[in-house]
Amino acid sequence: MNVKKNFLFLLVLLFWISGCTPSSGDTNSLGPDSPQVWFDEPEPGTIYYPPNPCVMVAHGASPNGIAVFELLINGQASSVPSPDTAASLVTLNRDCAVTEPGTYALQLRAQDNNGNWSGYAETYIVIPGAGEEVVPPQLVDPILTLTPNPTLTPVPSVSDELSVTEVSTWVVYVGESSCGPMETVVTAHAVASKGIAAVVLFYNFNGGGFQSVGMNPLGNDLYRGTISMPSTFGNSTPFDSAIIGYQVVVQQSDGDTSLRTPVNPDIEAKACGSGSSGGQPAVDACNAFTSQRTCVANNCNWWQVNDTTFICQSKP
Repeated sequence: MNVKKNFLFLLVLLFWISGCTPSSGDTNSLGPDSPQVWFDEPEPGTIYYPPNPCVMVAHGASPNGIAVFELLINGQASSVPSPDTAASLVTLNRDCAVTEPGTYALQLRAQDNNGNWSGYAETYIVIPGAGEEVVPPQLVDPILTLTPNPTLTPVPSVSDELSVTEVSTWVVYVGESSCGPMETVVTAHAVASKGIAAVVLFYNFNGGGFQSVGMNPLGNDLYRGTISMPSTFGNSTPFDSAIIGYQVVVQQSDGDTSLRTPVNPDIEAKACGSGSSGGQPAVDACNAFTSQRTCVANNCNWWQVNDTTFICQSKP
């Protein structure tokens, strides 16, 4: 498939979508209390080479809670239930559900429990054909093209700062306490121009649904949160090993939650005790599968460790 044709098709598609945006049905005002939505992954222009999976991670935020999401892929709309209708900050984690070669425009908006709709967050991905080498187009800035109304996604001012400054350990244990630490402490530095209402630490296992804990202020713009295996699993060992992804999100005084870190999947959780040998986790049979197809076919989880590395692991 010709890359330039792909990109021109995407531009035409986005202009068509902009003129044919579905009606919200109820309230669709974009005032200060309107819901917000954004994509964490994939970033605009991300290229996926099969069999690597395309994973979509997004957030919706509203003081009134998020009732439902609407996802459009190349203009085809589908309704996605909110994972948590009561929370003011909700994480949506799902497969992109596209595998055929092509260029795909992704749009997402959220409706709160009062019927208010957010604006659309937008991104796009490219899946090349067999043997096709894709070079990201340089004709225009894809971010500007994909954001018809830049005011819908607040951009932090130069005084806004957020970074993870310390992680106490990169390996934690689940089950018994004899193998090593069972919790890891994450410290972040946060400064927000609108004032900080809360700092929240989100985490998941092998790319699953997110859980969250509040981060406590330490002074000097530092905040600390703890990911505890006993608090999450008790004394059970739900897996032999898993990768923990974590993200820090700042909620500013006006409800703005656009200040956030990427999802960092670099902490390992290992089983200790029953089913382990010599204080080490038992061998995960799923590690033997080296392709996504055989991994999923054997009821295992195909997990992306970094940009180039994928592993097959037992599901938590």
